[in-house]
Amino acid sequence: ALVRALYPALERGLPVGEALRQAQLALRRERATADPVHWAGFTVLGDPEVTAKLPRRRLFGMVR
Repeated sequence: ALVRALYPALERGLPVGEALRQAQLALRRERATADPVHWAGFTVLGDPEVTAKLPRRRLFGMVR
């Protein structure tokens, strides 16, 4: 669940630390994933201000 929230933020060009923070907050807002077991174990190692260059994903042959 966390990765599904994390990658769109990374694709938008957010720094890794902020993308993780936003993904964790999104999971905390949902009743099914509000328990820390779903989001608390993820941390950033290294510089949290780095942005990840992700390739554009293809969905059914179409670029998103």
